[in-house]
Amino acid sequence: MTYQQVYNSLAELKIPITKVAWDSAPEKSDYMVTRIVGQERSLWADNAMAEQDLYCTLDLFTYRNEGEETAFRVQHVLNSCGIHWELQSVQWEDDTRLNHWEWAFYVEGLI
Repeated sequence: MTYQQVYNSLAELKIPITKVAWDSAPEKSDYMVTRIVGQERSLWADNAMAEQDLYCTLDLFTYRNEGEETAFRVQHVLNSCGIHWELQSVQWEDDTRLNHWEWAFYVEGLI
């Protein structure tokens, strides 16, 4: 599965989502940010990269509650994509007063 396919699947949740960063984050609404962080693994053959896996992150910010129900929906989508993912952290952000959930996931590379 590609990064764009995972992004499209997450967009079906009808939670505002963007790649890399928001110019201005949605107010009074949960929202998500996803991005490609870099290359995680690769397979080389005949002096050229034959396979590449990309390491990506997904951040969910929730306003009104701890976000467990929304996080469950996100994880259901990640499972349905058939990709490897891990919940990295769940934290309260004092400055924004948001709950912040962060996942890492791995997708097919650009090759």
